Amino acid sequence: MSYCHIVAPVDGIVNQRSAEVGARTSQGQRLIVVVQIDSVWANANFKETQWKKMHVGQRVTISVDSLGETSEGQIESNQRAMPPDSGGSAPAPGGRRSGKSRRATPIRLSAIP
Repeated sequence: MSYCHIVAPVDGIVNQRSAEVGARTSQGQRLIVVVQIDSVWANANFKETQWKKMHVGQRVTISVDSLGETSEGQIESNQRAMPPDSGGSAPAPGGRRSGKSRRATPIRLSAIP
C-alpha cells in the first residue's frame, strides 16, 4: 500500500487510532479519530460570586495544569442554570430561599487561535 494516501477532511490531531501497521482493513472501517483544533473550548465551573464579574466576549487566560500550558481565550457563553429573576438563590428545604446559591455554573471558554 505504498501508493495509498489517506487524508482527513479537516485539520486537527489524531485522538484515537484503531488501525495498526500491517493490519487488514475493510471499506468504511474507522481507522482514526481526528479532533479539530481550530475551535478548542472548555466548560469551567465558577461560583456565583465569580461569574457575576464575567461577561461574554471577555478575554481570559486558560491554564491547563495537566499540560503545564496556558493560552489566551474568551468567554463564549454563560450557561447559568437559574433564571436571572430568581435572585441567584436556590430554594431551601421548605421552599424558602437560602441566600446565595452554592451551585457552580458552567462557563464556556474558547481558545483564541
